Amino acid sequence: MQAQGKLSSDYLAALPHRAEIARRLTKIWNFERWSAPEKYASNWFYTRNDGLQNQAVLFVTPDPATTGRALLDPNTLSPDGTVSLRTRAISADGRLLAYALSNGGSDWQIWHVREMATGTDLPDTLRWSKAGDATWLKDGSGFYYTVFDAPRSADALKAANQYEKLYFHKLGTPQSQDVLAYTRSDDRDWFVGAEVTDDGHSLVIQANHGDEVQNTLLVQDLSSAGAAIKAVIAKPTAVYGFVGNIGSEFFVLTDDAAPRYRLIAIDLAQPDARHRRTVVPEGHDTLVAVRLVGGQLVAQYLQDAHSAVLRA
Repeated sequence: MQAQGKLSSDYLAALPHRAEIARRLTKIWNFERWSAPEKYASNWFYTRNDGLQNQAVLFVTPDPATTGRALLDPNTLSPDGTVSLRTRAISADGRLLAYALSNGGSDWQIWHVREMATGTDLPDTLRWSKAGDATWLKDGSGFYYTVFDAPRSADALKAANQYEKLYFHKLGTPQSQDVLAYTRSDDRDWFVGAEVTDDGHSLVIQANHGDEVQNTLLVQDLSSAGAAIKAVIAKPTAVYGFVGNIGSEFFVLTDDAAPRYRLIAIDLAQPDARHRRTVVPEGHDTLVAVRLVGGQLVAQYLQDAHSAVLRA
């Protein structure tokens, strides 16, 4: 790798006008960038890049009209910039930040938990997660995340990742005490993900096999201790993306019988296909995403190579 790097560097350094190109690109890239603010309880969160930072900084503020306090600056996590922020999840009460870091370009990520008020990290450290997000219980007592079995040390960066598992981590406990929530033991190539509903009553699990985009959809009632996980979509015959729910009615974005996608409603009391209803039908443009906001549906379409947003 060092030899190939030197070969490339020597060749690129000899290119005519390279310095001029570098100056022009630096000027083009050097502009301030912001994300839209997100509100959790009384706190607002947003990211900002001052222009040439390798990674955006996460800020928190009680008032989105004022400059926030830097909560997590991934540019300071390592002197050489090889530690990156992969993903994050904020608790519903806005008190805690779960965030995953990767080192040296590895796909492995390590979860940490930071207190908003103090900006300090709790002892919780969770390893052997890869390309997965976290989702908090609404009371902030812990969160769900995905892991693989720990590889042998010599194979940490090259071993095959199989039998992905969904675990629940209770805050303040060691990872060894985390509770297995779901996995597919019948086939090693299933991948899983989960989301706690906004009302906090349900855990929604999606699973897909290998590189297939079709997925199953399962739901667990979190208001009843030890409730069984029930299949809403048992077979991965199409894409089923959970959008949100109002009570027992779940809204799902799917390409089932709709190559350009449609939004359907599934009542958990009668989840079979004949009781599902179409909420947003398939149209001329591809339905890319739907959000449930304040009891209303906001739909994003791909229209003539640009986005169009409609309120349903």
